[in-house]
Amino acid sequence: MTTVNISNHGRITIPSEIRKKYGWKDGDKVMIIDHPLEGIKILPHLTEESLESIIDKELGIKIAKEISKERKKEIKLEKERLYKKN
Repeated sequence: MTTVNISNHGRITIPSEIRKKYGWKDGDKVMIIDHPLEGIKILPHLTEESLESIIDKELGIKIAKEISKERKKEIKLEKERLYKKN
């Protein structure tokens, strides 16, 4: 944990060890998110393309999970149907 000061202009300085860790250079942009449950988060700035890519990936994962869940239901019903015949 690192403590920083807020200047009279509302500026904060991100410590050098954190900037080095994330490869942030002078002029790079970051996003500040005020999360209702987790507080303030500072993240690298995302371009519209990278944000769309993340959303597409998340949507793809959700779709795959839904398909998997439906397929499991189908398998269960098929097994029940097969065992009732015998």
